[in-house]
Amino acid sequence: MKKYLLTLFCFLSLSCMAQEIPVNLEGDPPENPLEPHRSIIQLPELTFEDNNLYIYAPYYIESVTVLVKDVSGNVIYIYTAPMIAGRNTIVLSDTVSDEKYSVELLFDEWHLTGYF
Repeated sequence: MKKYLLTLFCFLSLSCMAQEIPVNLEGDPPENPLEPHRSIIQLPELTFEDNNLYIYAPYYIESVTVLVKDVSGNVIYIYTAPMIAGRNTIVLSDTVSDEKYSVELLFDEWHLTGYF
């Protein structure tokens, strides 16, 4: 009986936890006729949970600038650093509330924009 109650408790506690919300990033590829890409280009993916932005980079990116803006266009967060392949976490301040925010990723001539 204890085994079933423990299993039920674990199941209910996992389903109540917050989940990462995917952020759709949009942007056009850079135009550089001198260096045509012959392979599939993988772009970073972005999710949001509580006050955390998670950037999933498919490969090491030497320099990425992350801009977070509020509805009025005011920059509330700016960050420039290398991104490792895998999950990179950016902790936003507690001032991020239920408003709508935009996020911009700038790297290697790419300019990707998303909203959360």
